[in-house]
Order: sequence, then structure tokens, then C-alpha cells
Amino acid sequence: MAFVQQNNSNSDQIAAAAYKKKAANIVFEVNATKQGSKFLDHLILLYGEPKIGKTTLFSKFPGVYFLPTEPGYRAVKVRKTPIPDWATFRQFVLWAEGHPNDIKDTKLWCIDTVTNLSKAAMQWVCGRDGISHPSDEEWGKGWEAFGDEFAFWVLRLVNLGKGVAFIAHSKTREIVSRRIKVTKEVPDLAKRTYGFINPLVDMILNMGFVERGRDEDALGEKRCIYTKPTEIRDAGDRTGKLPDCIEFKTEQEAVFKIMRAFNKAE
Repeated sequence: MAFVQQNNSNSDQIAAAAYKKKAANIVFEVNATKQGSKFLDHLILLYGEPKIGKTTLFSKFPGVYFLPTEPGYRAVKVRKTPIPDWATFRQFVLWAEGHPNDIKDTKLWCIDTVTNLSKAAMQWVCGRDGISHPSDEEWGKGWEAFGDEFAFWVLRLVNLGKGVAFIAHSKTREIVSRRIKVTKEVPDLAKRTYGFINPLVDMILNMGFVERGRDEDALGEKRCIYTKPTEIRDAGDRTGKLPDCIEFKTEQEAVFKIMRAFNKAE
């Protein structure tokens, strides 16, 4: 795969590109339509503990193309382009935009992990602007520059017309709910990155273990994909097609249950 070299070093590149972009053709819909009817049509954030099966899950779906930002793919047979840094991600998006025939069989891009990708974007912006950290700029300008850069290129990937899956690890944080401190499981993402990803995606899915009752062990052996928000986890399903909890023993079983849920809803 040959990438076309581009020079995008100026800090005003995003604004200049936005200004030069031609308006899309206007389509006025007389009847209501739905943009995505299949699971792979959507924008998805899946998070969970390391090695719980997140990458393996998406590898079982047809037409998925991985953009791995970290090693760990030796045991998984998938189509992929390693993304070791932000410059490579930008070049990949440019290449994909210019090669529609090569990507026509791709149904979903899988960024694994989006945490690493956002860190790479932040480092790139700091290097471009001659600072060591976004907080070095006054009035939040460093964080704004990072957010603009990250959003601009991720949205260009989204606008290729495929689904996009963002994989992240999980972390816990203490919150106060109904005046009680509780530990909540959330994606391990920087605040600004999550602030962009959260409203963008159609689904936030948490992969973990099945929770049992009080008289049993806290966790079962079966894994589960949680799709609805609670006091102890971030999750959500804008489509309303998935059950609250998808229990599974193998990733293939989870894929079958997800696809069945979407087929029933059509």
C-alpha cells in the first residue's frame, strides 16, 4: 500500500481545508429514512479490561479492517494497517479517500486503541506547535488545537461512509450518586477525547463478566456486553436494538447474538 505524501505542518491547515471544501449536494428528504440498519453501519465504542476479547470480537465480523495502534495481533488473522503514530493515521485517511475501489469491501474500520491514537495526536500537535504539553498554551489554546486536530481527521474517516469502531480499555473512578460514593467503570480516555467520542458514537458497549446475585460469587465465568447505562458503568445504545446484557462464552456467540438482535429489529 503506497501512501501519498502530504505536507500539513501549518497550524492553520484545518481551517484552510475547511474553507476550501466544496459544499455537498443538497438532498431534501420527503419521507423519513434511517441511515444505518446493520450493526456494522454504526459508530461504536467498545471498552473493557485488557485481553477480555474486544479485538477478537470485532475480528469475527465480516468486512472489518483494523487500524491497530499497539502490538498484539500475532494471534489474530485480520486485514490491518498498523498505525504507529498520528502522521501515519493522517496519511491512511488521505489514501483511503483517494482509493474508493480498494476500500469498497470494507464495512467497518476498527481503531484499536483509540486511547493510543488520541495520545499520538496530542504529541503531534505539541511537536507542531513547539510545546511539551497542551496545558503549556494559555487560555486552553493547546487543548483546543489538539481537539480540533483529532476531530478533523477522525471525522474524515467517518465520512468515508463506513462504520467505525473505537476500542478502549476500562478504568474506574469514584462518583457521587444519590449522595453515595460509588465506583463507576468508564472508558480509559482523556476527558477531551471522551467528550468528542461520546456524542459521536451510536453505541457505548462495556465488555465484562456476568454479575451474579448477592448470595453468589460476585462475578460469573461467562462474559457479557453491557449496553445500557447504570450507576456503576458507562454504556448506551442509541439504536435501541440490543438487549441490556449480551451473555456469551465465545466471541462468535456474541457476534451471532448481536446480528440476530439487529435482524429482528428490521
